[in-house]
Amino acid sequence: MYGKILLICVLLSSLAGQSPAQVYFDDCKLIEIAESERAFHASRMQTFQLAGSSNYDLTYSKMNWNLNPFDGFIEGTIHYRFLIKATTAHLEFDCSDNLTISSVLYHSQSVSFTHTNNILTINLPTTITNGSNDSIDISYNGYPVGTGLNSYQLGSHLGDSVLATLSQPYGSRDWWPSKVSLGDKIDSADIYIKVPKPYKVGTAGLLISTDSTDTQYTYHWKTRYPTATYLFGLATYPYLVKERRVKIENDTIYLLHYLYPDYEEELDNYTLTLDTLLAFFTEKFGPYPFLKEKYGHAQWNRAGGMEHQTMSFMGNFNHELVAHELAHQWFGDLITCGSWQDIWLNEGFATYCTMLSYERLFGGFWWRRSREVTLERALMDSGSVFCDDTSNVFRIFNPFLSYAKAAYTLHMLRWVIGDEAFFSALKSYLNDTNLRFSFSKTNDLKYYLEQESGKNLDEFFNDWYFGRGYPEYYLYWTEANDTTIVLRLNQKTTVPESVDFFEMPVPITFYYADSVVTKIIDHKNNTVEYMLTHHSSIDSIKVDPELWIAAAKRTTLRKEYLTESGDLFTYPNPTNNTLYIEHQYIKPITSYELYNQLGQLILRVNNLNVSAYEPLKVNTEDLSAGTYLLKISVNDTLQNRRFVKIN
Repeated sequence: MYGKILLICVLLSSLAGQSPAQVYFDDCKLIEIAESERAFHASRMQTFQLAGSSNYDLTYSKMNWNLNPFDGFIEGTIHYRFLIKATTAHLEFDCSDNLTISSVLYHSQSVSFTHTNNILTINLPTTITNGSNDSIDISYNGYPVGTGLNSYQLGSHLGDSVLATLSQPYGSRDWWPSKVSLGDKIDSADIYIKVPKPYKVGTAGLLISTDSTDTQYTYHWKTRYPTATYLFGLATYPYLVKERRVKIENDTIYLLHYLYPDYEEELDNYTLTLDTLLAFFTEKFGPYPFLKEKYGHAQWNRAGGMEHQTMSFMGNFNHELVAHELAHQWFGDLITCGSWQDIWLNEGFATYCTMLSYERLFGGFWWRRSREVTLERALMDSGSVFCDDTSNVFRIFNPFLSYAKAAYTLHMLRWVIGDEAFFSALKSYLNDTNLRFSFSKTNDLKYYLEQESGKNLDEFFNDWYFGRGYPEYYLYWTEANDTTIVLRLNQKTTVPESVDFFEMPVPITFYYADSVVTKIIDHKNNTVEYMLTHHSSIDSIKVDPELWIAAAKRTTLRKEYLTESGDLFTYPNPTNNTLYIEHQYIKPITSYELYNQLGQLILRVNNLNVSAYEPLKVNTEDLSAGTYLLKISVNDTLQNRRFVKIN
């Protein structure tokens, strides 16, 4: 879709033959594209009612369109065949009030209809019973007003007009009478499109024929793969056509590209990368889903891309965009999210697949940076991956949640269940005959992850999919003796009212002078101390240095000791120049008072807001030697702690 979030926006002038150092990240690009996408979708936000279309299932469509790419006028006739699922005398389709319905034919006879509130209601002359197969023909015309500026857009390139559509999520009704649904795919379609010469048209399926008159071309495209309504698209321009075939494992994929004439060299430059990505995704997820037809690209005058089935519409050929839209052919097109609440099944996967490409390509040079940037973007929003407001298009395509946090949720699932179970689960999910070329919900994916791993993932999904916020880790350690260290791993959460604790296996890495050792702590609470043996002096310890977990903080502190009664700590005790106060409560430290051994107030500090596990420094350098009392206001209580000052 537009501005298809390029979470690590790699700008490539040429991938073939480049060293990793020649490929670089432009982190600012993410904000630019993310904000343009958010603004774009916000402009499309409308409150509207969708047609009641659950009483029929579309089995076939013959689409006849006559396009004027200069002023945007469209006229068409849509022939639908359908299976009745509930006895009815009415059919409803989503259709913008900006379009004019010229006729509706049922068995070649005109029938009455109403067209209001963007819903076309067809009154059938007789009741059609459940289980019946039937058909209808709808003719219409008009100047589509794309919601916002984008579902039906006119533009230009090198002085020639460009007309392109983008129907995700609710925009198909803006330019054709359709079924805006995530429960029904059109099983097959023939698409006939008339455009003035020398224009060409890219869309789904295979180009079957081109008929010509003195002034017009008529293109016949055919697809026999089930297609969600929003995945049909049209792009027309006097394109340069480039085609070839590439062999991937035992299959041959037909590649077709509709390019602006000045982009031929750019296509040549990214050809090797596209082939490598096709081979990589085939290895990871199975054969390209639409082998009998094609994969290709059509250019449009937008910043990003849209994964129209078998032909992605592209604003450029950056590695990020090419990988993202290609991954959607498996995750979004082959299996489509069954609700916009589950949009992460489309966008999270496409984003994570792009991250995975950095693990494989360029010698892994950019693999860590891709994790860093994706995590940085995820932490910009404390919401949930689950989309709780599908009437708000701005929320559906939130780049930080539906893309970045969703991708990191998949990354963490890989960590929790292991590579073998994770990738095996994805293949099983993609091969489920009830899901392939159909729709899925989050529980469908969860089922296969649990089946392959043998783990119950209820807690994980409650925390990371439905829950809001992120964990913050605080690791305290001390050397008990020459061979033993004591660890305490504490956690607080950024939205405790949503998730009070993220139960996760947390990797702890120990750096010695001669080796590096990683141990995993099954972190289920903040009360456990871990005693570990070590063979030599420790240089440092880090929490999750490989960034497997979407943590907001990873803090490591060495202490002289760890245990002290209660949930509030003062250390070191005795002290010389500095005393630290630290607590584990939900509410912050708000103030403290310092008294000498005669009970005299020496210092009062108010208006503090010190959160859990964040040490508060008290300067004791100017105090005389002796015993002192701290009265600390924390968690709506007053805590007393004594300490000894030494010279």
